[in-house]
Amino acid sequence: MIVKWPVLAVGVLWISVVWAIPLMLSDRRELVRLRSVCQSAGAEAGTLRNVLIAAQEQIARLEQELQEAKEHQGRESKGHRVFRRVGLDTAAPRFVIDAARKEFRRRLHPDLHPVHRKLEAERRFKEAEAVFDEIWRVRGFSN
Repeated sequence: MIVKWPVLAVGVLWISVVWAIPLMLSDRRELVRLRSVCQSAGAEAGTLRNVLIAAQEQIARLEQELQEAKEHQGRESKGHRVFRRVGLDTAAPRFVIDAARKEFRRRLHPDLHPVHRKLEAERRFKEAEAVFDEIWRVRGFSN
């Protein structure tokens, strides 16, 4: 059977319409979806950029505060050598000094150390107690 050209052309046109139009529509839908995804990603990138800028500003502020604290600590640590010996600031409140003293007593008490280290532990314990007594005297605390 011989197919005439007009029939063949209509057949090719019909097949291309049946295949091409749905394919173009699905491509169009995919393009719309990708544009939407791109727009939302752009908005999210803008939000993240703002968060990054805020975080960088906070980091810069905290680094400045740290630097100021280090400078202040450097000035304070030059104050009284007795406080430095036990790691305290000259402006430490009494409850901090009390807590530090209790911790030193707990760690250095000779009864908690083995026999071969008792003499050294006793020496360090007495030295720490003398330091805290001096702090009490300097700060004017009464027992």
